[in-house]
Amino acid sequence: MAIFIFIGGIGVGGEFPLVDSFTTEMMPGKVRGNRLALVYTIAVTAGPFIAFLTFAMQKYAPPFYSWRIIFWFMGAVGIAIWAVRTRLKESPRWLETQGKYKEADEITTEWEDKTKKDLKLSKLPPVETETEVNEAKSRFKDIFEPDLRERTTMMLIFQFFQSGIFYGFTALAPTFFDSKRLHNSINP
Repeated sequence: MAIFIFIGGIGVGGEFPLVDSFTTEMMPGKVRGNRLALVYTIAVTAGPFIAFLTFAMQKYAPPFYSWRIIFWFMGAVGIAIWAVRTRLKESPRWLETQGKYKEADEITTEWEDKTKKDLKLSKLPPVETETEVNEAKSRFKDIFEPDLRERTTMMLIFQFFQSGIFYGFTALAPTFFDSKRLHNSINP
């Protein structure tokens, strides 16, 4: 049980920022906003969906119901996400900041070749803008510099409460409400 809770927690706490970064960095500018909105919509609706699933399981399948099933489900989904993530390409921008220009070029060349093939083009239009790559290494203490200190503090508080709300709402709230319903039906 603890392993599944741990895996589910990593999915919420550790993997989601990667999905956010990957979506904003890899999607074309014209669809980036829509795709990021879709990612956040899925993330925000996951909690109520799991709460509904818990309620439905408790109401329609009592012999098989256990609050532990939801944690098993979250752990299994976390493992599936990890499996999918192993198939994702590394960010060319990140590779460039690490000085791995050849690897970054191989990935972008692969994408360009696929785009030319999919769109049946002999060549791609010229690049209109270039972005300078900052190769400066970030340090952990940089997030506490005066210009980022407020944001860092706010995100630490947000992430702390997000985990509590995620686990509390999705796993425990349906059980609480069902026990209140049961209590009210016994003691009218």
